[in-house]
Amino acid sequence: MLGGQKMSRGDVKVFKTGERYSPPQGGEYIEVTMKPVRPQVKTPSVAMRSDKARVVYEGERFFIIDETVQPGETTIRHSHNPRLLIPLNAARNTQWVDGRPETFQDLIPDSIQFLSEPVVHTAKSVGKNPIRNIMIELKP
Repeated sequence: MLGGQKMSRGDVKVFKTGERYSPPQGGEYIEVTMKPVRPQVKTPSVAMRSDKARVVYEGERFFIIDETVQPGETTIRHSHNPRLLIPLNAARNTQWVDGRPETFQDLIPDSIQFLSEPVVHTAKSVGKNPIRNIMIELKP
């Protein structure tokens, strides 16, 4: 329970500065705190959202994306600002980042990565499980 709400894996709850809350009971969770002052956010050359991304929260300084890419699916070419990536399940993808060779990536559940460089790319789910990520993407 969190503030009277039952939460499931992948659920997101945002609290404003100074707002009091109780952590969820009976399960693991990730708590992210945004500092009031941060370095300037670099942005990619173009701003395009993925067709597999669902914005679940948008605030003044960041937005939160719930992304699902089924095995065999390919995203449209899209971009990201710097972001915190939280994979929710084991998956594998291949990526075509503009100007770079193809790369493969194994996504490990609950491994938290801060990806500080902006990117423009296309991705494909090439594993047996869907890609399922929560991303907290910074706004400039």
